[in-house]
Amino acid sequence: MITKPGEEKLNEATLAHSTTTTASDCESQSLVKAASLAVEGVVTFHASATGAVRFHVRASITDDDTSFDQAVDIGADQDGYFDVPVTQGATVRATAPFGHEALNVRIFAENLDGVYAATNVIANVIVQEIEPT
Repeated sequence: MITKPGEEKLNEATLAHSTTTTASDCESQSLVKAASLAVEGVVTFHASATGAVRFHVRASITDDDTSFDQAVDIGADQDGYFDVPVTQGATVRATAPFGHEALNVRIFAENLDGVYAATNVIANVIVQEIEPT
């Protein structure tokens, strides 16, 4: 197996309260050679924030890299997302492993805070690839 270094796929300077990024905000990640996938979310929270930022992992099972409507399964408790828990006034990182049967994925970020924007919202994708034969 070859583990590729984390690759930044989403970088939003500011994510307004109660909003979600769009497909055009994030570069897709090919999983054609992937054996495993992990996503790291990084968020800087406002000093008075009370809501987490949720990172959604959406998959395309076609090779046209245009339809990202399927959640990627990460277990029984969640359906294609993980939350970066709020810590007021701090930068917080969280990483989640994902199972996949997709050809491509995109990461969307959703600010669950109803009042305050989150800043420096970043999604890094870590892929472990099958070694070439």
